[in-house]
Formats: sequence, structure tokens, C-alpha cells
Amino acid sequence: MSAKPIEVKKKDGQQANGCLFLFGLIFLCAGLGVGFFVGKQVLAGYRVHTEYLPATCTIISKRVVENSDSDGSTYRPEFTFRFRVPQGIEEGSGPEIEVTGYDGTTVSSSGRSGKEEVLAQYQKGAQYTCWYDPKNPNQAVLVKPSAWHLLWLLFPLPFIGFGLFGTLSAVRHWLRGPQAETPDPPKTPGLDPAKAKAWAEKLKLGQVQKEPGHALAWWLKPEQEEKATAIGLAVVGLLWTGITGAIWIYLLNSKELTGAIFLGLFVLVGLAMLGGAVWQALIGWGVGETRVEVSTAEPAPGEPFEVLVAQAGRNLKVNRLGVYLICEEKATYRQGTSTRTETETVLDELQTERSAFVIAGHTEELRCKVTVPSGAMHSFDAEHNKIIWKLRVKGDIERWPDFKREYLIRVEPEGDGEK
Repeated sequence: MSAKPIEVKKKDGQQANGCLFLFGLIFLCAGLGVGFFVGKQVLAGYRVHTEYLPATCTIISKRVVENSDSDGSTYRPEFTFRFRVPQGIEEGSGPEIEVTGYDGTTVSSSGRSGKEEVLAQYQKGAQYTCWYDPKNPNQAVLVKPSAWHLLWLLFPLPFIGFGLFGTLSAVRHWLRGPQAETPDPPKTPGLDPAKAKAWAEKLKLGQVQKEPGHALAWWLKPEQEEKATAIGLAVVGLLWTGITGAIWIYLLNSKELTGAIFLGLFVLVGLAMLGGAVWQALIGWGVGETRVEVSTAEPAPGEPFEVLVAQAGRNLKVNRLGVYLICEEKATYRQGTSTRTETETVLDELQTERSAFVIAGHTEELRCKVTVPSGAMHSFDAEHNKIIWKLRVKGDIERWPDFKREYLIRVEPEGDGEK
């Protein structure tokens, strides 16, 4: 007797997937647009350093150009200077050319005093060396742009990266096709309607991350992998700190202290992410794996089940290792125009612990029987409310970061546990 195939239906996630693709495309286009503009500026600066030729110029006038908008004012130095292009044997015998500019860019920034200091370095009527484009002598600069301008190439990278991630994730999801949704159980002849309804409700709760165990029936996977978290934080932190730090150094070099102080806060955020990456890496690679096995991953209230915790490590002095049964209730609600989710711990109960032992190249085990309290609410997952049950392993390791690893279980309605 076989069940009919489950009908595949499109889920509401398709709409979210479309939004991800749209926002990814917007970020990608914005990043490429900014990258094109920045690339042109950087390429122009590169040509100044590699192709422009020197000439002697005379300063005609100088001023600080101010640009004002709703966010405040920015400034840049501007000079008008005159020079003759070398022509023939006699230097400076070519036509006289008058140019207005400074370093070939029109980028302005905060800090008027710094721009006035630049103006003070040049005297009206005095002669200085300038550089001009031999292909178009009307393009000339009084100074070559700083090498710090190359750092602006980093600015569009986060936009391009997020855009590629969003669009590729959406396309990959579409190529896979819609996932199966089973609001109704398979129409198996003779299936009791009450059990069929319970079967469908079980599917709505999602599946516990588990694999067949070695000593007990199931090996539970942790909700969060420290190694993956460390790698993610390191990548984002390096990118964030690299971009903000480079621009921060440029602002300091330009004596724009106001902008440097403001951007320094963003640099600190990047350093905090890198610190978090190091912390997670110490736990993930230094402390070692915590393997949790259970006799059932879907217990019912009042029915005990076995738990085995095997802690690996190399030369670890463990002050305390404990196993806890946790129940959390999450409620999602709207407050004004924002959506908030609050989590309340309903149960946090120590099941067993072991103190003062050493792990030296082997695993140390804890075994216990855990019982979900009778009458407790079973696992539940609705749009605005969730009841989440989990096992938590907490470790206090000498000279290493303390850790807390959590493993999801699913509590069935009373009397309906996994057999």
C-alpha cells in the first residue's frame, strides 16, 4: 500500500525570493555604477603619475571652493595657473595655456582650515612645477594626486558583494524550483484522520537537525557552528575594517579631524567584528567538538530519554561542564511601524554536571536521563509565537573562552512521543 506523491506547491517564500533578487540587483547596479565612477577617477590619477609631463607654471589666483547642502559644507582648494607647453628645441616656446584646478579631481571634503593651509603653500605670481597631459595639454594639475586615492576603489566592493550574493542566491533558489509544502498528509487509505492531522502538524514544526548516533539513536547538530561564525565575521570584519580604515587614514593624512573622528566609530565596529571572529575561532578550533547524542530527539512530556555528551579537546583543564534543558517562548508583535521579537526563558534546568577534570587528546563523557516536565507545552511554531525546546551544554575551560552550545529537540504533545 503506497501513498500518493505529495503535491508541490509554491510557498510564500517565492515573494521574499523576488524581493531578495530585486534588492540584490539594485545594490549590484549601484556598486557597479559607483565603481565605474571611482575607477575613472583612479585611472585619471594613475595617468597623472605615469604619463603627465612637467612644466613651469605661474599662479594667477587661488581660492577655497565651498559646496553646501542639507548635510553641511565641504571644501576643496582651487588654483588658476598659466604655463607654456615645451615645443621644439627651446623649452616653453609653445602656446600659453591657462588651467583651473589642483590635483585633477573635483572631490571635496570637510575641514576648511586644511584647505586654507594648502593655499598658503603657494604664492600668487610665483612659479612652481606643474604636470600636463601631452595628449591634451589643457588637462593639467598643480600637484599629483595622493596614492591614498587608490583606496577609494574599496568603497564599491560591499555593494557589489551584497548585490552578487542576493542575485545569485535568488537565481539558485529559482533554478532549484519550488520546495514541497505539505499542508495535508498523503491520502493513504486507512489512515486515521486524527493521526493524519497530527502528522501534518508535526511537519509544520520543521525537522530537528540530527543524524544516526554511535552510542544512542540520534546525534544532534548544534544550532550554531563557531567555525562558520568565525569565518563569516572574519570576512565581513576584514572587508569593513579595510574600507573604513583606509578612508580613516586618508582623512587623518588630510588633517580632516572631524571626518576622521566620525569614521573612527565605524572602524571600531569593524575591529569589534574581528575580535568576535577571534573569540569564535578560539572556541571552534581550540576547545574542540561537543558531541550530543539522544535516545530520542522528539520526546513527550513526562517521558525520560537518555542524553550523552562527549567533549573532545587537547590538554584542556575543565572547571565545569553542565547539561541544561531549556524551553524558550518567542513572541513577535508590531510596535508602531516596527516589528519586535521578545524571547522569554520558561525553563532553564540543570540536568547533570561534572567538575575539575582534564581532557588530554581523548573525549570525556557525561550521561544522564532527561525528562520534560509533565504538562509542559509541546514545541510550537506559528507566525507570531514559538515554543522552542533545546539542550544546552555550557563549559568553563581554564585559560580558554567559556562556551555555550545549544541543540534543538522537538517536544511532542503529551503521550505522542517518538517510539
